[in-house]
Amino acid sequence: MLKNCRARTKPEIRMVKLKDHLKFVDKYYSTLSVDERSRADRFTIKNVRERFIVSRALLRTLIAKKIGIKTNAIVFAYGPHGKPQLDAVMTGISLKEPFHFNVSHSKSMVLFCFGLLPVGADIEFVRKLNNPDRIAQRIISKRKLKIFRSLPLKMRHEVLLQIWTRKESIVKALGCGLTIPVKNFEVWTGSKADPLSFARRVEIPDERFGDLIIESLALKLPKTYVGAVSFICGNKQKDNP
Repeated sequence: MLKNCRARTKPEIRMVKLKDHLKFVDKYYSTLSVDERSRADRFTIKNVRERFIVSRALLRTLIAKKIGIKTNAIVFAYGPHGKPQLDAVMTGISLKEPFHFNVSHSKSMVLFCFGLLPVGADIEFVRKLNNPDRIAQRIISKRKLKIFRSLPLKMRHEVLLQIWTRKESIVKALGCGLTIPVKNFEVWTGSKADPLSFARRVEIPDERFGDLIIESLALKLPKTYVGAVSFICGNKQKDNP
């Protein structure tokens, strides 16, 4: 049986309230790169623009503190499906150990996570979902769908948000976008008697990722939010004798 990932490899989590930083939007804007400013300027909805500026500026600040450089020296690169990462060469640094991060935001909260291993995070504002059964058909396997439909309606909303944040965080950790159908892998181990039971370790039925060990953990958040963080913490072939 595989051991849990060592504590040192588990991601560091930071939560920020957007409203505490909105008064600094103009200042934060000035810390962004030319490309980031251009992206911010393309947002036509004010709160979306402000959220991008604040979250990206704070990301720069947090990374700068962690690796000991100035915020304006940071250069980001992007994976084939848009996942940002630190471009150490263009930033002009030599990292002693791997450095990974991910960002998620919902409503008034922004979540940052950092780790030595590829990481993904997702948060969602707790709300009543429109047509939860239709959403469930897209993200829950056929094997679990019958159990899901047997739950009280209020519980279905909660379970669905929990399932989605875990699956979204896994997809973000892999950096593969939605090239993996999320209903093809299982995170929910719940039953009618125990609906809020979830797998900590998840296997992905895809030849690109089948040997990876992925851990997915719920986050302790304000009661109006649910969230999860997932990280690639090993390889089954290497960890098994």
